[in-house]
Amino acid sequence: MASLADIRLVLQSEMHRCTRTSPTQSKRMHNITWVRRLPWAGLTYGARARCELVATTPTGERLYIQYPGKESARADEGCRPFDFYPLVVSSQGTQGKDLGFNDIFGSVFDALMAAKNTSPDHIRVLAALTYRMAFMLDHVLKALPPRPSVELKADSHGHWQSEPAAEPDNGEFYVYSPDETAISVLAEVFPSIAGLSLEGFLRYCDLLAWNEDSKYYYSKVEHGKKATIGRTGRLNTLLTVVRVMGLVTGDVHLGELLGGFSYGTSAAKSDEVVRITGGIVH
Repeated sequence: MASLADIRLVLQSEMHRCTRTSPTQSKRMHNITWVRRLPWAGLTYGARARCELVATTPTGERLYIQYPGKESARADEGCRPFDFYPLVVSSQGTQGKDLGFNDIFGSVFDALMAAKNTSPDHIRVLAALTYRMAFMLDHVLKALPPRPSVELKADSHGHWQSEPAAEPDNGEFYVYSPDETAISVLAEVFPSIAGLSLEGFLRYCDLLAWNEDSKYYYSKVEHGKKATIGRTGRLNTLLTVVRVMGLVTGDVHLGELLGGFSYGTSAAKSDEVVRITGGIVH
């Protein structure tokens, strides 16, 4: 088993920016386009939907994209037609709880507080892994093997009835592929977060962040005045998770964290990231 020092070396990263021509921006746009090429026609939130399997963890959790999401059904200017949401099914076939980012923040805080005194360095490594997720440093372009697609229809009582559906042919996308050894080492301290395995939790966060990009590209760029999505979406959201971690490590003051939410998210600043990750990101 690799040591924590070995993992720190593997995850070493310089500070990144997301410019119009950066690799991060290119990956984000590729995945936004991939989602749009899914077969959305004829689907309606709450009545007819589809699920696409996008990841399976070593513990047997299956993570799906289910679409459309509830924001696609809004009748006002807040309508975001490419809204989706993560769905996780355990190895026993039990559907997991729907988690929003407020749930994520709380679950991260609780899990890290339990390890604050015994494993502070593991928290810093997890923060570095989350930073890398924000900038898609561990995402790999590949096509998934043939996978089952499912179409869901609501019956007269509002219960979902499922049936197999044709797999969409929309090519490769950037799949979150974190370092397996790092996950294994961290899972010794964080075996479960929010009822999911550590890898399942991280993949769930990645899907939530992907949806943030999908939604806000539509509202900020296509139907707004922005030239690019910028930091809105996955970056600000996942960097807020990093800042919550900084509250636990003592590198962020509670007032700074809460004050940031007045702008919607409370993303960690560059100097905070360096401190929170213990210099793994530099």
